[in-house]
Amino acid sequence: MRLAALLVAFGIMALPSCARFAEEEDTAVPFDDYTTNPMESIYLRGLSYSLDGEYDKAIVEFTKIIQSNPQNSHAYLSRGQAHFFNDDYDRAISDYNRAIRLKPENVEAYSFRGVAHFNRKDYDSAFADYGKAIEIDPENPAPYLMRGAVFAAIGDYDRSIADFSKAIELRSETASAYYMRGLAYAESGDYDSAIADFEKTIELSPTHAKAKQALEDAIESR
Repeated sequence: MRLAALLVAFGIMALPSCARFAEEEDTAVPFDDYTTNPMESIYLRGLSYSLDGEYDKAIVEFTKIIQSNPQNSHAYLSRGQAHFFNDDYDRAISDYNRAIRLKPENVEAYSFRGVAHFNRKDYDSAFADYGKAIEIDPENPAPYLMRGAVFAAIGDYDRSIADFSKAIELRSETASAYYMRGLAYAESGDYDSAIADFEKTIELSPTHAKAKQALEDAIESR
C-alpha cells in the first residue's frame, strides 16, 4: 500500500550527516577540517556516492573508514544505509547490529534496522526496534512515524493513526506526518479526517503533489 512505501521514501532515511560523523567520539582522529583530514574526505566521498545512488562505490569508501577504525559506529551506520538502498537487507542489518553494539543508545540504528526488518516482512522485529528507539528517545517523532507505517501495512489503522498523531504532537509542522495520517484515515474509511490532514499537508508543503491527488481521491470517495 502507499503508506507502507513511505517507510523508504520518508526523509528520515537519509544517511547520517557528516557533521554528526565529525562529532563521533570513537573516530580515529578529530575531524577539525575535512580538507586536511583524510578520513573526513573519505566519508564525504562516500556520502556523495550514496546521494548519487552509487551505493557500491559508497560501500567501498565507508569500508575504508571501518578498516582504519573498527570502533567507528557511524561508519557502520552509513555503510548499512548504503547496503539498505542497494537492496541488501542482510548486510544492512549486520552493519546496524555492529553500530548498535558500539553505541547501544543509537536511535538511528534501531530505526533504520526496523525498516530493513520491515522490508523482509519481519514485522515483530521491526516493532521491537521501533519500540527500543522510542524507549531511548521518546521525544523523537521519527520512530513513531516509522512504526505507524508498519501498523498501517498490517491493517491496524487505529494504532497507526495513534503513532502518527504522537509524531504530530512532537513536531507539528511536519507535512509528511499529516500526509501519512491522512492515508491511514482514508484506508480506514474516515474521509473527513483524511481530507483535513491532506489540506494541512498542502498548507505546510504547497508543492506536495501526492497530497493534492490524495485530497482529490478522498473528496471523491467521501
